[in-house]
Amino acid sequence: MDTTSKAIAKRHNHGLSRRPRRLRTVAEKRRIVEETLEPGASVSVVARIHDVNANLVFGWRKLYHAGLLTETASVPDLVPVRLKSPATLTGKALTVDIVLAKGTLRLSGEIDSRLIKDAIEALT
Repeated sequence: MDTTSKAIAKRHNHGLSRRPRRLRTVAEKRRIVEETLEPGASVSVVARIHDVNANLVFGWRKLYHAGLLTETASVPDLVPVRLKSPATLTGKALTVDIVLAKGTLRLSGEIDSRLIKDAIEALT
């Protein structure tokens, strides 16, 4: 690399070298979050101890409190769905409720079976 390329690279990185991102396991994230929940603990201090940005830790805390920071994310049991042939559904007024953890997705009106199929595939 010539000196011009070095100068350009330095300018784009603002002269700072970056460490590669460390990917934390769910268990590590949970352990760090639990340290922040101790009486008198400071999120920023705990984050600094573990060399993590405090904003990440706050995000992990939200996941933790929502019950989403678990080794096996709680996935609801899925029920097999069978649609009638497209010819029997097309053009008929229907209401289809797809129940999700955070609410229900309701499709109603003249629904083509492809719409239902696409909705189910997008959710899985």
